Amino acid sequence: MKFILDTAWPLRATYFTEQGAPTYRINRDPNADPLERKTPIEKMDPRSGNFFTFAELEVNPPGYSDILRMGNYFQQNADLFFRREPGIGSAGDDHIFMGPDGCQYRWKANAQFCELVLNNGLNTPVATFHSKQFDILSCVMQDPYPAMLEIFPIGEHMIDLIMVTYAYVERIRRAFCDERERRRQRRTANPSLL
Repeated sequence: MKFILDTAWPLRATYFTEQGAPTYRINRDPNADPLERKTPIEKMDPRSGNFFTFAELEVNPPGYSDILRMGNYFQQNADLFFRREPGIGSAGDDHIFMGPDGCQYRWKANAQFCELVLNNGLNTPVATFHSKQFDILSCVMQDPYPAMLEIFPIGEHMIDLIMVTYAYVERIRRAFCDERERRRQRRTANPSLL
């Protein structure tokens, strides 16, 4: 199952099915007050044709716990929901959680994207975010395509949970990469910091 994004930015996008039906929307306002820590995740109600907020992320400053909320199903401290282990990539820790089927899943993040795998030693793919392929690269590499979140059959029983955990890990990954870039720019601007 593939969800096609209407933008290249996964935290400010509507996610459409391959048939073009809007299904999810993550609506992180890029101009929001820096103290605004909540990111709503919306889902399309097929009966009314309107989006409703079914989950919310609350990312707090260091020293305070982040909160994951998913309707009436759960509200949980992210530090209790996820176990963190150092990641191999360059975008922070891997986030491991227990799925509703009793299996462990691992979000692996690198500088470009996040990937969810079954934490079984084989790293069986469950979901992968594919960044937008821009036209300028198509002449060198391949045809352009939109950003998409691909969920493989092994994860189709927990799509809502994948969306919530993906949005959280993507927000953490993006903050980690942004901070790394700010440090690099400060070092470049002031070589005495090297």
